[in-house]
Amino acid sequence: MADNKKYYYLKLKDNFFESDELKMLQSFSSGKNEGYIYSDILLKMYLKSLQNEGELLFRGVIPYSPEMLATVTNHSVSEVKDAIEKFKSLGLITVLENGTVFMNDIQLFIGKSSTEADRIKAYRNKLNNVKKIDDVQMYNKRTPEIRDKSLEIRDKRKDKPSPPKKTTLSDNFDKLWSLYPKKERKKDAFNAYKRVIKKGVTNKQIQDGIVAYKKYIEVKDTEKKFIAQGGTWFNQERWNDEYDLTPDQKKRYNKFAGEKDRNSYEVPF
Repeated sequence: MADNKKYYYLKLKDNFFESDELKMLQSFSSGKNEGYIYSDILLKMYLKSLQNEGELLFRGVIPYSPEMLATVTNHSVSEVKDAIEKFKSLGLITVLENGTVFMNDIQLFIGKSSTEADRIKAYRNKLNNVKKIDDVQMYNKRTPEIRDKSLEIRDKRKDKPSPPKKTTLSDNFDKLWSLYPKKERKKDAFNAYKRVIKKGVTNKQIQDGIVAYKKYIEVKDTEKKFIAQGGTWFNQERWNDEYDLTPDQKKRYNKFAGEKDRNSYEVPF
């Protein structure tokens, strides 16, 4: 059921002045009790905003200026301006570009308990909506050059290429593993790989070793059962071996004579 009543009174809890915001507000002082002046101005602004459910408007239309607030609160213009800055810093009010002031917590202090949650939600939604409209109006007031520049910056950010993916140990190992002729005991091979990389062995050294071993297998026509498992080859660091590539009588080694054939066994690092 809609709640169409207007509320002209504040419901303040007995610990109202014990809130962090009010304590901070009353702590602002340089010897003239400004802190208590601020709290007096705040309460009077709450009261003036009741008829518009938290929005400070004269006769429901005109935003209150600091001069107008000074008149209705019986304080000087400088005191009111200073108070408004303090209220903004503590999150007690929201001030739009056109000067309209919204009392942020007003819905905690007005109305009936049964409708309090709904009113607070509706007021927050209203405040969010007017802030969005205010932001759009502010953007439209900017010169075309500024607007175009902001769009250009945004487009540049959008078009900026993503940084290249960082190559990991796992990526480099997978390249080497794809070359190795007998892919068995991969986990053992990877653990050995990580160990030797930390010791300073390069991926190129290991790759050259695999290439030489594959050539050795081809030249010697090695049976599959005699080819070293990947885990064994890496654990024994057999890239350091010197492989005899003298061709057997069964098979000549002409296919490995050129650099082109050599490259077919390699992957770039």
